[in-house]
Amino acid sequence: MNGICVGREYDRHELARSGDDVRVESRTIPLADKSSDKGTCWAEPAEERSEAEGRPCSELRVITGTKIGSLPG
Repeated sequence: MNGICVGREYDRHELARSGDDVRVESRTIPLADKSSDKGTCWAEPAEERSEAEGRPCSELRVITGTKIGSLPG
């Protein structure tokens, strides 16, 4: 869009285990619009991670589970 990258976001995923329980949290964090590089929008993960630090998430997804038995085999 006229040399500007819009709709940028960073997704952060965290996994926590405790005994037989597991919890996965996925956060979508909106980022500011940014100038394109000669008309191309590039994702720079390290820069986006740093830019996302301290920003609120716009979406939080949580999945939890518990081991109920051994896998057959």
